[in-house]
Amino acid sequence: MNKKNSIILAVVLTIIIAGGFWAWKGDQNVEVIEEQGQNQNQQQGEDQQVVVDTSDWKTYRNEEYGFEIELPGNMNKWSIEKKVFPKSDIYSAETVALYLNYDLDTSIQRAENDSALGMINEMGLYYISIIPIEIWRQDICDSMKDGPCYQGEVLGKNNLYVFESGFTSIEGAGYLCLEKGNMQKEFCAVDKNFGRDDIISRLNFRLIKE
Repeated sequence: MNKKNSIILAVVLTIIIAGGFWAWKGDQNVEVIEEQGQNQNQQQGEDQQVVVDTSDWKTYRNEEYGFEIELPGNMNKWSIEKKVFPKSDIYSAETVALYLNYDLDTSIQRAENDSALGMINEMGLYYISIIPIEIWRQDICDSMKDGPCYQGEVLGKNNLYVFESGFTSIEGAGYLCLEKGNMQKEFCAVDKNFGRDDIISRLNFRLIKE
């Protein structure tokens, strides 16, 4: 091999080796960037886990049915609406639901472009179903052939009743806070507490009589 060919071969080998090194270096950079991206996404996910402060929640006590729960916001704005449901295909005796309504900051007047709201002074955010223990069944919905059936999570039981959790139409509150959030800051701040998966634990349901 003459000197000229040796020089050309050396240059080609140098280019190949350098190219391979930079390709390997690029792969390492991609791995580092991907790892950094995963760490950032994980950190953002952790940041989005909002810790709710329940230290100023107030106790609502129901002597008739014998339980207590914790509620956020101004206790003077909570009202409890009792509804009695007659026996049905689901339950063979009367059941009760206590609807927890929160007063809006101001009345919203019916408007032509806002007929879905109408005139509202309070809105239900949550309810507790109270079912006589002798007719309650864990698999009650499995026995239904037709029609909707909702069975909430059991909050507690005493000698007379089973207490189940329930949510009212969250679309109403969601629409209200989306469209009128600037008018309903207090209400929407309370409503946010009822849109999380751990609301049941934070209500801190307690029986006060067996």
